[in-house]
Amino acid sequence: MPQVRIAALSLLLVPVAKTSICLELLWYRFDRWLFIVDFSRLKSRKLPDTDGTADAAETSSS
Repeated sequence: MPQVRIAALSLLLVPVAKTSICLELLWYRFDRWLFIVDFSRLKSRKLPDTDGTADAAETSSS
């Protein structure tokens, strides 16, 4: 089993010498997955209204 240690400051996994697992590629894939999930939430408009645009639209239409 490959040995892995966690860097305290960056909280990223750092491979120990002589391991064959490529953690950088795994991190890239995880980061890409997060981007896709975030983009799909933007497309579906399921985000909370934090800037008040819905309130402004209601007052301007009435």
